Amino acid sequence: MILDILQYGHPLLREECSPVVHINKDLLSFLDDMQETLAQGGIGLAAPQVGRAIQMVTTDATTTWLEVDGRPATLAQIMPLNFINPVLHPFGRNVPYREGCLSITKVYADVLRRSCVKAILTLMDGRTVTIKCNGLLARCLQHEVGHL
Repeated sequence: MILDILQYGHPLLREECSPVVHINKDLLSFLDDMQETLAQGGIGLAAPQVGRAIQMVTTDATTTWLEVDGRPATLAQIMPLNFINPVLHPFGRNVPYREGCLSITKVYADVLRRSCVKAILTLMDGRTVTIKCNGLLARCLQHEVGHL
């Protein structure tokens, strides 16, 4: 099911999101809906953007450099990347890039973000992985986790 994306000004978009405690069939069904919604256009979607104040994100972004648990990896191994309860450690230099947001339609602005990120993520199968990346994936992770 395609979900409605909340727009700028909605109070839920300002709430601090709760960690996900249990991965169950209802959560996985909600994730399926988030992925279907993201497939309509975009590279990342956070749960609060579609009405749930929980720490969950789906993304399908690109990168030029990727490690998973300290080993080189390919996008095909992790995409789409669905995770809960992220901890990010951005690093590298600040780089401007023109960004948009599904919750602020038709508005784009240059945003400074770190060029790389180390992310500790719990995947939807319960495994925790550490990802290091750059490029659009690093930017997308920083943007989406900012929603949480």
